[in-house]
Amino acid sequence: MTSSLSAPPAEPEANLADFDFVVEKVTANYAGYENKVTDGNRQELAALTSELRAKAELTPYLELLGMLQRWLSFFRDRHLRINVNQATVTEERVADFAKRMGMPITKDEISRIFSRMQTGVTREQPALRRLSPATLLIRIPDFHRQHAALLKSLLETHASELDSTPNLIIDVRRNAGGSDRVYKPLIPLLYTHPIYTIGVELRASADNIALRQAFAASIKDDPDLAAEIEEQNRRMADNISGYVPAHLKPLWVSRRDTVRAFPKHVAILIDGAASSGEQFLLEARQSRKVTLFGQRNSAGMLDFANVNSMDSPSGRFTLWWGTSRSLRLPDDPVDPDGIPPDVRIPDDTKDPVKFAQRWLERRAKLPA
Repeated sequence: MTSSLSAPPAEPEANLADFDFVVEKVTANYAGYENKVTDGNRQELAALTSELRAKAELTPYLELLGMLQRWLSFFRDRHLRINVNQATVTEERVADFAKRMGMPITKDEISRIFSRMQTGVTREQPALRRLSPATLLIRIPDFHRQHAALLKSLLETHASELDSTPNLIIDVRRNAGGSDRVYKPLIPLLYTHPIYTIGVELRASADNIALRQAFAASIKDDPDLAAEIEEQNRRMADNISGYVPAHLKPLWVSRRDTVRAFPKHVAILIDGAASSGEQFLLEARQSRKVTLFGQRNSAGMLDFANVNSMDSPSGRFTLWWGTSRSLRLPDDPVDPDGIPPDVRIPDDTKDPVKFAQRWLERRAKLPA
């Protein structure tokens, strides 16, 4: 390491402010707090908090990130997380962290890491392609709002193929979630009979209301969703520190007038699908057309969802937490084990898409 990459000093005042911020915001705002912190483990959490806070003051800031992640890991919820704000990551701080971790790294390598962190990585987009005359494949890496128009357009562009091809594979492996509204155009392809959906309740706190209100103001392209959020916020404001149902009914049933002849059979690849990706699976698997395939379960990141975020007082970190908890709890959790596949693909299978395709096309040849 060159002298120009010397270690930055610890920032005691900022460290303590950031540590206390994380504890305070999780306690006040996280929808899973009352489920995760019980009489049986409350003292364990208190001891962990005291231990880590005592060390936080003199900890270099990238190591402080690991300390905060350790505190959050107590809750066993991957929606509950913290990350470094990219704007605060300097080459000096990366170099110091690498040195402390004993990682052999050159100045050029540090520069490349820093450049990659600053520019980010282009996110994979939804895509549709034909695998055979009998089978189509749709790959959907997430249900983020910015991909809603693209997914809808994709389905409209290929409507004639979807209406005439017997088999469909929907690949949502590692789907990072997003918004339930984004996957709704897929439901007519799958629908065979009424779909039952269990609702959520919202943790009512001043922060959650303010952050949700800011989001509602930002989505002028979706006035119905903005109005729904604002109505929920009014009910939350009347019950601060409690929970309010997101919808007036805890369970609702979605019905459609028609069942489409095609596709006849749908395979969904589920490995590691998370959040809204898992909500999609809960709805899709109610169809008689659908079979879930996977080498492993979905991610197990659904029970505490509708994520908000805030920057820490120093601006170095961003904290994320779920503001809703499912009314399926405690009897029917998805977290932390996830949703299992109906058909477990062998671990040594190198091409799960091809496995699902062969399964569907063999099934089509069986007598009705």
